[in-house]
Amino acid sequence: MTDTLLNSILIDSELDAIFRADRTLYDEIVSGVGPLSVRYRQSPPSNASAPSRDDLAAQLFAVCHELSSRVTKAESVSDRIRRVLDDIAAADVRYRRIRAAGIGLDPQSSQRRLTVWSTALQGLASRIGITP
Repeated sequence: MTDTLLNSILIDSELDAIFRADRTLYDEIVSGVGPLSVRYRQSPPSNASAPSRDDLAAQLFAVCHELSSRVTKAESVSDRIRRVLDDIAAADVRYRRIRAAGIGLDPQSSQRRLTVWSTALQGLASRIGITP
């Protein structure tokens, strides 16, 4: 799980394909928090060993903490919803860049959930009468 993609962790072969196709995008993706982001900043995925369950759990907790911190720093509900929508939009751009580079992702790594979350948050904002 990466906070830059707001989704499940990309598998090593996906990260390796991104590394080879678009180094700038790869650097953005692994710029986030957690031990796996640190590992992949230090060494390309093809040189790294498969992450352990402990590594995966630590990554998940680090990402959840980062995302929670971003949202709770905002002062109002409107600002919090806007922050999440901005993060979703940024992640969506990264997924589009991955597709544009011709990299196929596992269905579990896709961006489709981002659209669902964005729509849900916009609907919530509308129902409670705020403009994010």
